Amino acid sequence: MDKRTDARIEALVQCLATLQAFKNDWLLLPPFVKANDRLEANRQKIIIKCVGTGLKSTGVSTDKKFRLEDMVNKTLVVAASVFSYADDTNNNELKTNTNVTRWGLKHGSDQEKADACDLIVGLANAHIAAMGTDYIIKQQDIDDLSDAVDAYRAHIPKPRQVITDGATARVEIQMLVKASYVDLKKLDKLMERFKTDNFTFYDKWFRARNIILKGEHKKTEPGDEPEDTTPDTPVEDEYIKDVPHGTIVKIDFEIKADLTYLITHMAGGKLKYWNSASADLPLSIPADAKILEIGAEVEEKGSDLIGEGKIYMFFANEDGSVDAQVAIDILDE
Repeated sequence: MDKRTDARIEALVQCLATLQAFKNDWLLLPPFVKANDRLEANRQKIIIKCVGTGLKSTGVSTDKKFRLEDMVNKTLVVAASVFSYADDTNNNELKTNTNVTRWGLKHGSDQEKADACDLIVGLANAHIAAMGTDYIIKQQDIDDLSDAVDAYRAHIPKPRQVITDGATARVEIQMLVKASYVDLKKLDKLMERFKTDNFTFYDKWFRARNIILKGEHKKTEPGDEPEDTTPDTPVEDEYIKDVPHGTIVKIDFEIKADLTYLITHMAGGKLKYWNSASADLPLSIPADAKILEIGAEVEEKGSDLIGEGKIYMFFANEDGSVDAQVAIDILDE
């Protein structure tokens, strides 16, 4: 899993957790509902593909922790109501089966945790009609718990779940992440309505959006101001650069020979790129510049890019009207 995709998965997971925590604030707003549904669907597909290929991901691990906590919390609520009903009706077997604890639900194998919570779903469904409205919970609470169990089960490899083509799965995951970021960026703009009315929601949202790659950050040039990472300008990447139309820009960082670098053209017009050992901004595009099409990605070995000292990667956008954007990621090897 390349670091940029992994960081974006973690941001997606954190954003979905924030949306869930403030669901009552946006539930009647159609753009939020539609975006949340698409993001949740993409999350599930990403998790399944990661689990099926054995791809390690900080974002996926974070999601698993969130799903376990959500499943356990919902189970305790539903189980408490059914236990109360069992106690009032002297149903000792039901009391025993619903007398669960947080510690007990969070221990054992992944399968055992899911099964224990699923048992509460079955018991609650079997007695909800008799319980009526006297025991706080409603059918929706049970359905929400069932969904939480399913979300956690997505992290449990199935007996015959094998996705043999890991490279294909990685590309599919990257496409799902990119599709998700279309919705995340739309929600960034819609969040303005909460800046005054519910700043806690607004602040938590952009804190989730500000997840960046850990590691070596680019150094600023003399006179450069530090990059603004306040909630108004969410940071998505360590090596990411806007390329205004008709300009040449550079991204500078230390190339390591044993690593592979993924160069992604994410938006805007056609780009040309090349590397140089000189920090001076070129006045013209050299003849050996390579073309990077819109939406394309190329992998470059560090051993092919290596030069004397620091390498400066230049990008030129000759399009006269369209701005572009590129990112350089270090692939795990």
